[in-house]
Amino acid sequence: MTTDNLEYISFVAQKYCDPYDTGCSDLVIATAHYYFMQRIGIVEDSKMYDLYLNTDNMQKSLRKYHLNPNKFWLLILFLKDFTNSCYGATHVYDNISVGENAEKMIQMLGNAPFSADCEITISNGKESATINATWVESLILSKSIEELKGIYPMVKVDPNNQINHKIKFFMEMLDYFLLHFDSTYSKETKNTKDWEFTAKVLYLSHFLDATKYFYGYEEVRTPQGQLLREKAKYIGKTLKNATKNLKDTSERYKSDYCFIPDFG
Repeated sequence: MTTDNLEYISFVAQKYCDPYDTGCSDLVIATAHYYFMQRIGIVEDSKMYDLYLNTDNMQKSLRKYHLNPNKFWLLILFLKDFTNSCYGATHVYDNISVGENAEKMIQMLGNAPFSADCEITISNGKESATINATWVESLILSKSIEELKGIYPMVKVDPNNQINHKIKFFMEMLDYFLLHFDSTYSKETKNTKDWEFTAKVLYLSHFLDATKYFYGYEEVRTPQGQLLREKAKYIGKTLKNATKNLKDTSERYKSDYCFIPDFG
């Protein structure tokens, strides 16, 4: 495999594989290339590669956007592996700050000062703990509400939430490449996103598992038992709604793909 085959990867790597903004482009790209070459045998997917090569609509889109099929397939593998490498123990933060939650709690409990006989109980189904609300008041108001509004609590992540964070990060990198590597995509799409194309790439990367995202239709069985092919609508809306409110939680500095300088 030549460096030329990794051209698309180089373009994305120089922006996303430099988490500390060192500006050392050559070292950043060399690090990404080295690790990708070590990983290519692990991340290669012959089944998806055959689907990629032998799907007319996919190849038609590549020609439309002036994308080299071999280079773009390597980019897909890179984006998939790099994305997964940035998500270990994922930290996701609530959209509502501690301060906003504190205000809401105070309102729900009848406004400060709390009643002396008011108690709050927390239970996990196996055991519980109870605290008098006056203690809660002192804890909440140990800092001003305005200070607390700048603090966002960490919330639990379920697998579906984590996959949506991966999808969002993957799409960000893919969009960066499509919009900035060559002007063809921007001109052909009039500066909007080709959601069907993006969905196909996400399916090939195993971030989406429903075949409707790749083929653009789904099979639906009528009450009479007849199997119909129904066009998959709102693919873009589904992906957009699943990711639009998510904060970036990728931890790029943990990825071997990234160039991390020796801080001594």
